[in-house]
Amino acid sequence: MADGSIDKRVYDLALLQDANFSFNTSPESGIASVEVKRMRLTLKRDTKKRITLEADTTTNPKAVYELRDSLNLPPHFITQLGIKVTFEPEGGKRGKTRTFNITYPNSCALNNDGVDLKIRNMLAASGIEPRLEDVA
Repeated sequence: MADGSIDKRVYDLALLQDANFSFNTSPESGIASVEVKRMRLTLKRDTKKRITLEADTTTNPKAVYELRDSLNLPPHFITQLGIKVTFEPEGGKRGKTRTFNITYPNSCALNNDGVDLKIRNMLAASGIEPRLEDVA
């Protein structure tokens, strides 16, 4: 936060446990696709143990979820996500991409301007990033 106060908002990564979770994008955002490329899981029984899953999502946007589901993992929380956002192509060029991490409880590697702000708005509309007005 620009005024030096502590950001007490908490990202809701539990929503992304569901492989069929759909990010709420709007046409004016210019966002063409959103993919989870990496997922860090923290075990519920021993929070000092973590598992990080990564998969190539080039041909299968659900590859990380399929990897997770193919393993017999103990109960866990999602504590970090690596997300790739692809924007619609402009002027005959390939669409720009932005890859970033969100870490529970409240760390996000996005800025608050340009395409990053469009992504933050998409995260808020999807219920992941709490809106500033939601914090008391």
